[in-house]
Amino acid sequence: MNILKMNIYFKIESIFLCLALTILAVFILNVGSLFMILLPIANGNKLQLIGAGVSMILGFILIPILVLKSLIGFNYSILNIFNLKRFLIYTIIIFIVLSLCSINIEEIIHPFIVATCEEFLFRGLMFSLLLNKFTKFKSIVIGSLIFSLLLHLNGNFVGNFLTKFPSSIILYLVRDKFGLPEAIITHWLYNLFITKLLY
Repeated sequence: MNILKMNIYFKIESIFLCLALTILAVFILNVGSLFMILLPIANGNKLQLIGAGVSMILGFILIPILVLKSLIGFNYSILNIFNLKRFLIYTIIIFIVLSLCSINIEEIIHPFIVATCEEFLFRGLMFSLLLNKFTKFKSIVIGSLIFSLLLHLNGNFVGNFLTKFPSSIILYLVRDKFGLPEAIITHWLYNLFITKLLY
């Protein structure tokens, strides 16, 4: 344990940490979703949205930060890569535009929560963790493989790889070039577009 806290860990261990964090995040999300489904409430759409949001914040943001800090002493400072003012401006503008387009508020909020939490875990925490041991190119490929094949395991394997892998690479490049807020916004708009296109 002392070796991990001194950040003397191997490349393979950082990959296993990323895999474990992804599995943990999905597990927490599924437990939260199951709990919300089992609640005896007639109109539970808003409550399910809140439950999913809480589960995702716990599983994709708070618990991974605590795990990395306790296991390897990994201090992740969101302030180094996250411009809150820019993020709020983008978010407010998009919320206003989407509201004017008569899109249901739940259809706006759910993809926002998903994009924010997934980006924080993958393009924030994991990318920073992988960059400590790998080149930028390898970090992007490893993170994208985990994102497309493990996080989205519930869908078609080939379909996920063909769609989620390239989109994940693009999101990593957006995060690297512009920042985490821009990656979140890009992911959010992509999810909104796909949702509207498919439904």
